[in-house]
Amino acid sequence: IDVSNSRKKTLKWAIDNLTDKGDTLYIIHVKPSFDVESRNLLWVNSGSLLIPLSEFREPDIMKKYDAKTDVEVLNMCDIASPQKEIIIVAKIYWGDPREKVLEIYALRKTQMSVHQQPDAHQQWPGVQ
Repeated sequence: IDVSNSRKKTLKWAIDNLTDKGDTLYIIHVKPSFDVESRNLLWVNSGSLLIPLSEFREPDIMKKYDAKTDVEVLNMCDIASPQKEIIIVAKIYWGDPREKVLEIYALRKTQMSVHQQPDAHQQWPGVQ
């Protein structure tokens, strides 16, 4: 789960403004590289299994995905889930972030999405 301040603000805004009681919030994290360990080969195309909020804090679980967590993001999710009565899960994908987001839209017919562009010094591949 990304640790930049702008991405944290985007997540907070989405929780505050787009979620209603009973909703499920999917936190999508795209890792640019893929660990070729055999346990991850199953997920190269479909992404990881859904990771419940209760497992975000488990270092051993997140280590399996080579994912680092951020205490501020975890606290935000821990507070929002019971307050707004929402379910929060994460899913990790590997590859180009832009391509993966487009694939997710196409496969899941996503109804709502909030993105955070790369930081100012970064650019989406192929965008001038």
